[in-house]
Amino acid sequence: MRLDEIAEKYVTDKRILEHNYVQYYETHFESRRDKKLKILEIGIYRPCSNGVKDGRQVGASLKTWYDYFPNTEIYGVDLTDFTDVENDRIKTTICNQAHREDGVDYPGLSSVIDKFGGDFDIIIDDGGHTMEQQLVTLGYMFKYLKPNGIFVIEDLHTSYLSPQAYNPTGTKKTTLNVLLEYQKNKKVVSEFMADSEVDYLNNYMDTCVIHKGN
Repeated sequence: MRLDEIAEKYVTDKRILEHNYVQYYETHFESRRDKKLKILEIGIYRPCSNGVKDGRQVGASLKTWYDYFPNTEIYGVDLTDFTDVENDRIKTTICNQAHREDGVDYPGLSSVIDKFGGDFDIIIDDGGHTMEQQLVTLGYMFKYLKPNGIFVIEDLHTSYLSPQAYNPTGTKKTTLNVLLEYQKNKKVVSEFMADSEVDYLNNYMDTCVIHKGN
């Protein structure tokens, strides 16, 4: 099955009728489809208590990757428990992506590496979509990509949306602006990243592509 067909099967919001991210994922992922990969996705969907809403299944995105990449280990991260979607190739853990280290209430991003290791072929950030979450995650997690790996940040439109919801610090360097500046000057600048993270991105990020979905 094509990726768009699998996405429709599970009714993930990546499908054509919603964000239509699948058109770009197909382009970037097709050549890797049958390889033995390691994929991490931050943000797992649970529509309601019985697991289905308008056809959308719990963990719809993880299940989409499970079908599309038949030889790949898939890891999911969220603020709540999703062990009910685990199977032979899907594993999950709880984490607050806005924090590098463990906090009082939630484990941080470092716990994901402790549990699943690094060396990811693909990392997809479909988490909380705030500027802090997206930029902390990019800064901290990028070094855990394999060479020639792909790091995806979904929902960049939140850079335009409610400051109260997505940009409470009021930073002018939104996620989208940081990426646009990199495209122009080949330099990452972000107040949410440590100097070492900025240096790593500037030394090892090869290409930044921004796609427009629906």
